[in-house]
Amino acid sequence: MITAIVSASIWVLTVIIYIIWNLYNKNRKLEKMVVNQQVFIGGIKEAMREVNTCANLIDSKLWVQSDPEFLSLMENVKEMQSKMSNFVEE
Repeated sequence: MITAIVSASIWVLTVIIYIIWNLYNKNRKLEKMVVNQQVFIGGIKEAMREVNTCANLIDSKLWVQSDPEFLSLMENVKEMQSKMSNFVEE
């Protein structure tokens, strides 16, 4: 009788330890994934800031306004910049 109680207790303890270990490993993997995603998003935001800076530098040049095709392209770039700036500022 005592051996059955001890065996059942050991089995329950083993199951509980496995559940805790499994959840811990899953949590650790998810935390690594979140950190990697944050680094990736930070890199994207930094690249978008650089593109914004370069586009503003190009837009400030006088020769941009002399070419109508390039001027329309820069208008599209400005429109995209305003949309992207909402994402970068968050």
